[in-house]
Amino acid sequence: MTLVKYGKIILDAAPLNAVKNVTDTIGTFVGDTLTGAQKLLADQSGAIDVTALYDGMEWVGAKFTGWGPFGRGIAPKRLPTKPQHPDVPKYPKSPHSKPVTSSTTPGEYVFVQDADGVVYVVPQASHAHPTVLGGGQPAAAAGEITIGPNGVVTEINNISGTFQHDASVLPGVQKALEQAGLKVAPDAIKPFQW
Repeated sequence: MTLVKYGKIILDAAPLNAVKNVTDTIGTFVGDTLTGAQKLLADQSGAIDVTALYDGMEWVGAKFTGWGPFGRGIAPKRLPTKPQHPDVPKYPKSPHSKPVTSSTTPGEYVFVQDADGVVYVVPQASHAHPTVLGGGQPAAAAGEITIGPNGVVTEINNISGTFQHDASVLPGVQKALEQAGLKVAPDAIKPFQW
């Protein structure tokens, strides 16, 4: 017998060992959660009430994504964004645009941070900000960065006529750069007042 729930067909008598084999490949958190769910949901015949198991997986999803009453925000939340200035044309994405990493060559760059928190850079050039993400995409932050020797960021500012973010976005950019493996000098943040 099958049960159609949430647009998916779910078999209602999956053997415990089949579910265990799947969970072994998913990962510790999800696997441990399913193992616990198996113990709670298995009846005496060894079958699992998959309706309850599916509901349990929604709970696991909430733990990862941060939504719902059980959400802890394990998955990153999307950052608020600002559209580009209306007078700026929608340029295509530059072929030089790439996420900043610890192996990014030292130099001066313009950057744009997307809603997922990823900081993209292109080499410093006039009117380059609209080409970093391209297509008129909005940005969580934008400005200029200077990467010195050994991957040390010596300057982060919010100078971008395309997006004109205030300085409040700069600590988030610093955090994203550090998460990307770069070191940030203590005095690197240089706010620009719009």
